[in-house]
Amino acid sequence: MKRRILEQHVTQTTSKLELRAEALKKNGVAEDAFRRDPAWRGLDGERRAAKTRLLARGKIEQRDADVIARKAAGDSASEEAGEE
Repeated sequence: MKRRILEQHVTQTTSKLELRAEALKKNGVAEDAFRRDPAWRGLDGERRAAKTRLLARGKIEQRDADVIARKAAGDSASEEAGEE
């Protein structure tokens, strides 16, 4: 997936989780008891999964940038060898 889409998904899941937390607070549920609410747990799981996918995307982008840099360095090294 593209980074922009993953960032949007993280933002959306975070806002849904915050809305659920506000609803629970309104009903008098303590913050440490949120984990007992199935809806909150599901939303928290979605948010964590989205963040994990975004982190993985960042690692892939870094790997691709490293490959491009190595290829560029290899091209310049082969050009230098050809000049001699």
